[in-house]
Amino acid sequence: MQQLGRDSNVRNRLTTLDSQLKQQMNRIIEYRSDGLTFHHQAVSQVEQDGRHIVEQSMGGVGGLQQALQTEWNNQEQDFQQFGRDVCQRVTALEQQRRDLVKALP
Repeated sequence: MQQLGRDSNVRNRLTTLDSQLKQQMNRIIEYRSDGLTFHHQAVSQVEQDGRHIVEQSMGGVGGLQQALQTEWNNQEQDFQQFGRDVCQRVTALEQQRRDLVKALP
């Protein structure tokens, strides 16, 4: 399909979108030399910014924008659950790290 092919506008927008959303995730999970740091305060702002980035990126794609909004609405509960799962996992990892540090001589 030419509209979604390698050199298509849609593919370029999606590639840019992928990069931008990864940058947003880096605002929440920071990789440090001593492990990961989870910035839970940034979650709601990243969600808003991510939604804006998606809408802005997809704005010029026409019918895909409506399809994306519909899919976003269909997947919103999954996105929220993913956020909760990430938060719980990071919290558990941080507790394990603290316990390990306490156990060291």
